[in-house]
Amino acid sequence: MKKTFLSLLLINLSFLIFALPGFTSYIEDRPGEYVYYRDYSFTRESYIGILTYDASTFEIRYYAPADGTTLRPEKAISLAVAINPESDHWDMIGEKVIAGISDDPNDIDILNYMHDILYEFSSRRIHLGDLNPETNENYKTTNSTNMLEQGITDSQEYEQFGGSVFVKFNPIIPLFNIKSIKGSDDTLLLDCVTIGSIRSGDDPAFRNFKGLKKTAKTELEKNFKNKAKTVKIASESKQNFTIDQNWEQPLANIWNLGNEAVITTFTFDSFSDIPAKDSKMLIRYLLASSADAYTDISTAEVLTDKKNKQFKITCDTYQTSGTAIKNTKYLQDSANPLYFSLAVYAEGFEARSAYYNKILKSYKIK
Repeated sequence: MKKTFLSLLLINLSFLIFALPGFTSYIEDRPGEYVYYRDYSFTRESYIGILTYDASTFEIRYYAPADGTTLRPEKAISLAVAINPESDHWDMIGEKVIAGISDDPNDIDILNYMHDILYEFSSRRIHLGDLNPETNENYKTTNSTNMLEQGITDSQEYEQFGGSVFVKFNPIIPLFNIKSIKGSDDTLLLDCVTIGSIRSGDDPAFRNFKGLKKTAKTELEKNFKNKAKTVKIASESKQNFTIDQNWEQPLANIWNLGNEAVITTFTFDSFSDIPAKDSKMLIRYLLASSADAYTDISTAEVLTDKKNKQFKITCDTYQTSGTAIKNTKYLQDSANPLYFSLAVYAEGFEARSAYYNKILKSYKIK
């Protein structure tokens, strides 16, 4: 997309909030937020991404990587749409094809499908109504301890996905809050694979998404010593953990093990008067992708530790360079929550899993 087009649409992404037509989100959406889904209704690997610029302007993108088996080339189609933000439903008042449309009938079919996705997602989210975990009696925790697998699962008829389906809604997922769609036989039909937020008109995160794949390796830290002296860290924010002299501290609250791993600690400010809502807002933020790295939501876990009043977030991040990172994050479940993060390149974590797990187990708030 051209920079001039984006610059007209993007304003202060950090502070503005808005509501999509017809419903009120538990976690307010902000300009620049996006979500990508793996869409299994296609015969080839396919993704659908939805991005909001503001309350009235959106972009939807279809992406399919090149298919070596069927010799089908890479395909990307992008469509910008304008809606009436004062309407109580998805009222589209304008559109512009940004890229990817040819005279191929398949392209027209995909374009029509993208239109339908926006109308259908909006209609189904409006029909659901309240998605507040604190007040909605239908908000199910299911048997999973993973917060991303909780929410409301609604039985619906959805012709695009073969008829009778189960749509799972979760407030951590931006925009329409749809986490997944499964068939009546539990077959996965659509699944959220990543979320994020662009920060400016030059941020390529949304338009550069090409799936989640590890295509490159990193080398282990060569100067690592197996019997390095133990170092106990006690920060001013009362976060305590144990590392060793393999680590260096280049900045306050940051520790590096060469180029293999990094530890970060932080204290967040409160966003609202509802600590439970604050936590979910922060979890969405901590799971968000960046301009050069995409978080895999489909395999991420957010586990609640009621005894220690904290959340444990584990997720894999795939960089555009082709490397993968294993992330473990602890977030205190309180006002002004404390935050701890250990990020390790996949090769390092696999080779020294016991070493890194020992560091994680040492983490305490005192």
